[in-house]
Amino acid sequence: IQLLGSVMRHHYTLGLHASDLEILGVEHAASKAQGCVELFALHEKGAAEFLPPDETVRNHHLQHCRAKCGNSRDATGQPWMFFAVIAKKKTPHCACVGPEAKDSVINTFNCSAAGHAFIFPMPVPLLPNSPTVGGADPALRQASLLAQAQRSLADLYQGATVFTTMVFGHMAQYLPDFFRNLDRIAIRNVAVFALDESAESGCLAGRRTLRSKSRVVCLRGEERTALQKY
Repeated sequence: IQLLGSVMRHHYTLGLHASDLEILGVEHAASKAQGCVELFALHEKGAAEFLPPDETVRNHHLQHCRAKCGNSRDATGQPWMFFAVIAKKKTPHCACVGPEAKDSVINTFNCSAAGHAFIFPMPVPLLPNSPTVGGADPALRQASLLAQAQRSLADLYQGATVFTTMVFGHMAQYLPDFFRNLDRIAIRNVAVFALDESAESGCLAGRRTLRSKSRVVCLRGEERTALQKY
C-alpha cells in the first residue's frame, strides 16, 4: 500500500473490500485478541521476540507489528503464530510470539500489568478448499476483485505471463480491435479489468470471438481505484 502511494500519478483510493484485505493478509477472520499473555516470561524461554518499531510510526502500531512479525521467523525458521504491541521503557515495541503462548493465555479484560499484552493471530495463507477460492462463474461478478482473480487462475495457462489491461467508459469502444489484435498476436494469458457494465459486456463478447489459443478472463470491478489501476 505504501509502495502504491509513492508511484501513483493520480489520486486514487484503494477501495478494498473486507475479503480483499483478508486475501492480502491485512485482515483475518480471527483478528480479535486471543487473550492476555505475560510476554517477558515467554521471551526468556525463547518463545517470543521483541522488535523496536520504526521511528516514523506514530500510530497504527498493531498493523505495523503484524507486518514486522510477518517478516520475522522464530529460532527454528518457522513463522510466528501471534503478534502484540508491548510497552518497553514507555516506547511501544513489537512482540512476535510462538505457539507456546496458547498455554499461557490469561482470560482477562485488563491486560495492563507490566510485561503483559494482548496477543493477536498472524494472518495465515488461504487453503485451496477455502470458500474464497474456486467457485462457479456466475458468482464471480458479486465477488471482490482479488477473489475473482484467484478463482480465474484455473482458466489461464499455468506458468505463463498474464497481460493485463483496465477498461471503462469510452475505452470500451476499442475492445473489438483489442480482441482482433489478440487473435493476431496470440498472447497466451490476458486479464481485462472491466470497471463498468459496457466494458464487461464488451469483454465477454470479445472473448467469444477469439479464434486463437489466447485465454482471457474478464474481471469486474466497481470502482476506479489504485487496486484496479496498478
